[in-house]
Amino acid sequence: MTVRMAIIVDSRDFACSDEHDNYYAGPGRTDILLSPICCSLDEFLDWFLITKAGENFCRFADTGELSGRITDIGGCGLDLSVGRVLSVSYESWLPLYLDSLVTSAKRDINAQYNNAIDRLSP
Repeated sequence: MTVRMAIIVDSRDFACSDEHDNYYAGPGRTDILLSPICCSLDEFLDWFLITKAGENFCRFADTGELSGRITDIGGCGLDLSVGRVLSVSYESWLPLYLDSLVTSAKRDINAQYNNAIDRLSP
């Protein structure tokens, strides 16, 4: 069984605060820094972000200080403490990936249909 894993090496919680030294007016969130264990970070995130556990996360741009970080903006319910290992098996990922391909294909077909109808309309 193929499993992709990453360990949480840093975790930061952000909550609204009007303290002078710690002002933050954005949404509550948890940012985590991942270190892949048996794959690249891109490979792990490709699998993790389409799972139910990963659906509330957003990926930061891979530049500078935010490289390798993802943020939980929806309260995923996972333990996001430092040292926790996140994993995704091939068996759990494949059906979700295939569903995403079907959804994307349906969206493309619908867009092509609408474009064709628009061209036929006087």
